[in-house]
Amino acid sequence: MIPPLPESTAAILTNYPAAAQRLLLELRALIFETAAGLPEVGALQESVRWGEVSFLTPSGAGSLLRIGWRPREPRMVALFLHCQTSLLARFRARFGETLRYEGERAVLLAVDEALPHAALAWCIAQALTYHRDRASRRAQPARR
Repeated sequence: MIPPLPESTAAILTNYPAAAQRLLLELRALIFETAAGLPEVGALQESVRWGEVSFLTPSGAGSLLRIGWRPREPRMVALFLHCQTSLLARFRARFGETLRYEGERAVLLAVDEALPHAALAWCIAQALTYHRDRASRRAQPARR
């Protein structure tokens, strides 16, 4: 279930153009829908960090996600990730040029294109379980 829009999120989104607002609301819904299918994630905490709508897993299973729009790229919105993770490398390995990227920090989405739901749901799930997955990989015994 997608929770009601918090006032803090609404305050951020109202400053964006209508097309960016629409896409970010759709992306927000996809984040909550994806999290709902991952019991280990728990209830997401939505807040505003660095002037962007942010999603945190209180369970500690995942990495912080942020969504936003920037005036310098008015035709794009972004799904921001922690730049010191291997998440964007994973996304590039799986989706190549299917998605647009900004360095090691964001997946860019055009406001006039449909969201690639399946690809983004996979990416979001990877972010929401990033720390849990890293811990389980470290705990596995070395193979001989």
